[in-house]
Amino acid sequence: LPSAEFTRIVRDLSRLSESVRIEVSKEGVRFASDGEAANGSVLLRQSDGGHVSGGTIKPKVEEGTEGSGEADEETMEEDDDEEGGEAKSPAEDEGDNSIPAGVVIEMNQHVSLTFSLKYLVNFSKSASLSGEVQLLMRNDVPLLVAYDFTQGYILYYLAPKIGDD
Repeated sequence: LPSAEFTRIVRDLSRLSESVRIEVSKEGVRFASDGEAANGSVLLRQSDGGHVSGGTIKPKVEEGTEGSGEADEETMEEDDDEEGGEAKSPAEDEGDNSIPAGVVIEMNQHVSLTFSLKYLVNFSKSASLSGEVQLLMRNDVPLLVAYDFTQGYILYYLAPKIGDD
């Protein structure tokens, strides 16, 4: 996922609610936030440059939100392993340094977890270090937000919300 896109998604959804539900399915990756005044949802699908492994997701990008009036979503990578999903950035050696590659979805199992947007917004502040961000997720396991750059990497872990928080 382009790190700027991740930053924009979490910042926009944080204006609606304190939490976001990230759902990985055959349809794509959905970021949904339900607030008192409005609801927002961003669906990211596989882009043309990616590949599909273990799922039947058509390679394309779907843009839009539901209920929030904002509609310019681009791409994200999502990877699911046997117990859940992992969102992964495309390879950096694709030759285009100005625009990060798109969405690659590998899904073996449906994953739907809710996270605090407060912390995701803080994690997104590392976007200036890397053009891409990886989101690795499994059911009942903390989310891993990873930024890889020339001189190293930064890993953030965030436990999912449990219950009606």
